[in-house]
Amino acid sequence: MFGSCLARVKEAGGHLTRILWYQVESDAEKPVDEAKKWASRFTGIVKAFRRHLNAPRLPVLFVQIGDRPNGDGDSTKFISWLLIQSMQASVHV
Repeated sequence: MFGSCLARVKEAGGHLTRILWYQVESDAEKPVDEAKKWASRFTGIVKAFRRHLNAPRLPVLFVQIGDRPNGDGDSTKFISWLLIQSMQASVHV
């Protein structure tokens, strides 16, 4: 994913004014031990984008996941939803 994003930036002229990141629910389906790595992975990819784009102060906006779905089986499917949501509320990029 990272490489394809950088390729698209190059195709568009190589300059960004900001990044908008929309977090998908897939991380909320991971076991808690794996989901706990979300914040460090997210800040890592932000740092990598800034480094590769030579834009150390590039603004990054991201959308926090909303309330956990409450359909049949969702509480077991999205076992790390609240953890991810909490980390998103406190991450600093």
